[in-house]
Amino acid sequence: MLDLDLDGIAQRHPSLAADAARLSALLVEAPASDEAVALVCELTFASAEMPLVEGFLAQYTDLIDRFSPLAKLDLASTLASARLRTLSGPIDPWNRDLARSLLRRSGLSWMTLTAAKVMLQTYTDLNDSRTLLFVYQQLVDLHPDWATDPGMLQIKGHALLQIAKQLRRNQQRIERDSGLPQPPDPEIKEYLRRAKIELNSAILHGAANEVLKSAQSDLEYIRDWRQPEREHHDGWGI
Repeated sequence: MLDLDLDGIAQRHPSLAADAARLSALLVEAPASDEAVALVCELTFASAEMPLVEGFLAQYTDLIDRFSPLAKLDLASTLASARLRTLSGPIDPWNRDLARSLLRRSGLSWMTLTAAKVMLQTYTDLNDSRTLLFVYQQLVDLHPDWATDPGMLQIKGHALLQIAKQLRRNQQRIERDSGLPQPPDPEIKEYLRRAKIELNSAILHGAANEVLKSAQSDLEYIRDWRQPEREHHDGWGI
């Protein structure tokens, strides 16, 4: 089935035909190699055809432990990619669990700063902010100097904001189900406060380009955070 997918990609995307042919050969010679995995991920992004990486992992599940840590990370980030999922639809539960498993199995001790950001971004794409914060702390314990990197600070701030949003959605669901207003949740306010600190710190430490845009966007969201009139007395000035 995977060979048919590669033939289809070559037909639909002629500029990718050579890479598709190379991958087809590697699947015979060395399917668990870093080169094979890199080509799977590159072709998936270039073609925007998620079945390629999904089919590869389904076909070679028994080889997962033979993949290098970097290969596992690349597969997880491709499988969970928010950009690709916008085109192909939400990730299904099986592939979500598989992406999480690949992240866990890739480990942390080998990581560069760039790889660490890829891992954390993958947890963002999986909407798993609490695990992200846990892994983030493990990474900065291993590399204390990473704690002031603007990209790391922005990722942490975004995760804190996502948790605040989820808590607020949970609160609104309770209100709808019960028909009763809920008191202001101090936990939400605390997550917003912490998110604002991290995002401002990212900017102060030299955030640029997409990192700066993301931090500014999240800070604007926090500034525009609106609570019902009944909550205004609680002082939501974050």
